[in-house]
Amino acid sequence: MIESPCCPLLGLLDDPNSRFSFPSVGHRCRASDRVRPIDLGHQSAFCLAAAYPDCPRYQAAAAAGRSGVAPGLGTLPARRRSRWLRGVAAVIAVAAVAAVVYLASPAIGDVMRRLSAGASAAASALPSGVLPVASVAPAPATTEPASASATPAATPAPTPTAAPIPSPAGSALVHVVVKGETLIGIAAKYGVTLAAIKSANAITDPSLIYVGERLVIPLR
Repeated sequence: MIESPCCPLLGLLDDPNSRFSFPSVGHRCRASDRVRPIDLGHQSAFCLAAAYPDCPRYQAAAAAGRSGVAPGLGTLPARRRSRWLRGVAAVIAVAAVAAVVYLASPAIGDVMRRLSAGASAAASALPSGVLPVASVAPAPATTEPASASATPAATPAPTPTAAPIPSPAGSALVHVVVKGETLIGIAAKYGVTLAAIKSANAITDPSLIYVGERLVIPLR
C-alpha cells in the first residue's frame, strides 16, 4: 500500500485511506454514496494516473462538493498537502519582502519622487477648477456650392460629319470618309448605287475604306 499521487476517492473496501500502487480488484470508488468496485482498465487510465481529474466520476463528485475532492490537491496525501501549502506560503512571503525591498531602494524612491513632483507641477499649472481636455482638430472647411452666375460647362463639340466637296468639273462630288461610315451608307446618302461608287473609285472590296479617304461620287 502506498501514498503516491492518485485519486483521493480511491481506496480499499475496509480502509478508504489505503490503496495499492497497481490496479486491483480490492479497490473501491467512493465518488458517490454507494461504494462501487472499479474496472482495472479505468484504474490504470484514471484512478492511478495523473489524469484522474478528467474521470467523469471524479468530476461529478467535485461538482456535488463531495468531501475529500479538491481540484489540484487531491493527488497529494494530507501531510504532503500541508507541506505544499507551507511551501507556497513561504514563496509568497519571500516575493512580498523582495517587492518591499525593491520599492524601498534609493533609485526607485527617487524615480517615484520625480514622478510625483511632475504630476504636481502639471496640476498647479492649470487654473483652479479647470480640467485638462484633449485638443480637438478643427473641422474641415465646407465647400460652398457654385453660384448661379458661375461659368457654365463647355458644350461638347459636335461630331464632325462629312460634307460633299464639289469637284472642279462639276460632274461629280468628292466625299471625305468619317468614322462609322460604310460604302453602302455613303451611296444611300447621295442616292447613287454602290456599283457606281466602286467603279468611280476603282474599289474592289467595299469594306476597305478608311477615315479621311476621299471618294468620288458620280452624279446621276
